[in-house]
Order: sequence, then structure tokens, then C-alpha cells
Amino acid sequence: TLKGKADAAVKADILNWLGTNHVTSQVDEVVAQINAADEEVALAAIGAAGKIGGESALSALIAQLGGAYSPAAEKALLAFNGKVDAGILKALDSEKKVLLPAMRIASARSMEEGAEKVFGLLTSSDAEISGAAYQALAGVVEPTHFNQLSALLEKGQQVPAIQKAMKNALLPLSKADQLANIQSHMGKSANASLYYPVLAQVGTSEAIAEIRKGYEGNYKQAAYEALLTIDNAEMIPVLFEMAQADKANAQTLLNRYTDLVNKSSQTSIQKFLSYSKALELASDVKLQNRLLSLLGGTHTYQALLVAAPYMDNQSTSESAASAVRTIVSKNIETLGGEQIRQMLKKAITCFEAVGDADAGYAIDDIKSMLEKL
Repeated sequence: TLKGKADAAVKADILNWLGTNHVTSQVDEVVAQINAADEEVALAAIGAAGKIGGESALSALIAQLGGAYSPAAEKALLAFNGKVDAGILKALDSEKKVLLPAMRIASARSMEEGAEKVFGLLTSSDAEISGAAYQALAGVVEPTHFNQLSALLEKGQQVPAIQKAMKNALLPLSKADQLANIQSHMGKSANASLYYPVLAQVGTSEAIAEIRKGYEGNYKQAAYEALLTIDNAEMIPVLFEMAQADKANAQTLLNRYTDLVNKSSQTSIQKFLSYSKALELASDVKLQNRLLSLLGGTHTYQALLVAAPYMDNQSTSESAASAVRTIVSKNIETLGGEQIRQMLKKAITCFEAVGDADAGYAIDDIKSMLEKL
């Protein structure tokens, strides 16, 4: 126990052990050490109290908010072993130095009970408090708050924070219900594009079609930004079409296109076709190298033929050589002939130019392949 221990480092070690092992029987001793004169001991006690949990630990930690050890107390409350709701709700009525960390905790721990208090703080005359309240909204809202959030959104202030809160508010609902909620407000809005990030989260065919209307109409930039965030394989052909038409943003669009192809359930041949199309449009060297690497991952003979010529370009030679090596390695039993032999010899030349240990290993591997061809 802590009794009779004078050395601060020893006390801190014991407190850390008590916390890690959730020794509830010692919680009162732990709490008592929060007010220790030694900073190391006090901080260890705060951390241990959060791990052990319980009413006395909760009260002691909340009492530290706004004080010298406020950051440590906030961290402990964020990871508190048990519910903190009752104590944090009271803290939301406190002075500013306590209120600010309390709002962050309420938001991070998804305390829906604190929603109305946070909404009330949006109109605080203190800019720091009102700003923190807008940031806290996302963690405390639920579907019933969507109308309130929509009214705030239409005012055009703190738009990103409100959009984030709207996304979280709708999450418990089905995709169809999310879409219905959004469309009911979009139809009455003076600026429908305000809802695009929320629509993008829904990400269904209907949501994509709605945003594309804006892309082809009066909200091109807002729609473009929203379309880039949609996590749906249906966006693959859409993004490619956009990249073909929008030269200025083509590389960004192709990078996102590549992300979605990579995560998709397309077959190896389908992915080969998708990556090859992108490579034809790719002018960014980093993107070219990424696509060559992914082509190698398809392990298809067709990808070998596409990747091999890129060994002649210094900026893509290593990625292309790696793709050639990978594909031949995966098909060593079925590939052969002088064309393949020349590709592998060229790959060795590319790796020799790199000259590091990994390149040396690659060269040895390719020489072994040449013997097996």
C-alpha cells in the first residue's frame, strides 16, 4: 500500500500499478494522493483514479477540471472506467475554465443528455465558449436534433461544425431515412449545397445523383468536394468521367478513383483494366508509381505488358520493375520466352540503379527466376 512510502517515485509506481490493475479497494487512498504536493504523485493518482473508476474517483477528477492538473484530469475522464454523465452534466453549468473541458468530455463520450445544454451555449457572448459548443455538438446530438441543426445551418455560421453534427445525428437511421431527412430540408433551402457533405455520408445511388445535379449545375465546387468523399464503388466510373473532363483536378480525382478500385470487389482482370485506364490519364509521377504497384498486385499477364515500358522512365523505373518482378514471380510456372527474359533483365538494371539492400535482394530474386524460366 501507499502508507509509509515517502519516496515520490515509489508512490507513483504503486499508484500506476493500482490503476492498471483496477484495485477498487484502494480507491480512497488513490483519491487522497490527487492532492499530493509532489506533481509526479498527483498525476499518477489522477491517472489511476480514472482507471479504477467509481463515484469518489469521478468527483475528485471533476474537481480538478480548470485547475493546475486539468489536462490530466480531462484525459482520465475521457477514458474513465464507468459513466461520467452525472458529474459532467453538473460541470456544464460551471465557470468557463471548468465548462470548456466538460464540453469536450461530453462530446467525446457521446453524452446525448448534455445536448440541450450545449445547444444553449451556442449563443454565449463569450466567443471561446460558443465556438467550443459548436465543436461539441457532433458528439451529443441524435436524430431528433436534425431540425435544430438544419435551422442553424441555414444561418451560414460555423458550417463545417454543424455539418459534422448533422452527419452524426443521422447515423442511427437507415440510409433511406437519412436521405428523406436531408431532402426534406434541401428542398426548402436557399443553398442546397450546404447539405452535400451530409448527403455524401449517405452515399447511395440517390445521394450521388442529387450531388451530381449540383456538379453539373450551380454548385460545382461544393459538389466536387462532396463527391470525393463518397465511399461507394458506384463512384468509380463517375470519378473517371470527371477526371477526363476536369484536367485541373484530374490527378486528385484519379487518386480517389484508385482508392475505390483498390477497396472494391472487382476481379483481378477488372482491376487491371481500371488501373490501366487511370495510368493513361495520370501525369503525376507519384500517382503513376502507385498505379504501377497496384498493377503488379493484380498478378495478370496483361498488367505485365502495361507496366514493363515504364521501366524506361527513370521516375517510374523502380515501381515498374517491382511490378514486373511480382507478376513473373506469381506466374513463374506458366510464363516463359525471350520477351519475359528481357523484361526481367531490364528489371535487374533498374534495381542496380537503386543500389540499396532491398534492391540487392530483388536482383537475387530475379536471377533465381531467370534460372527457372
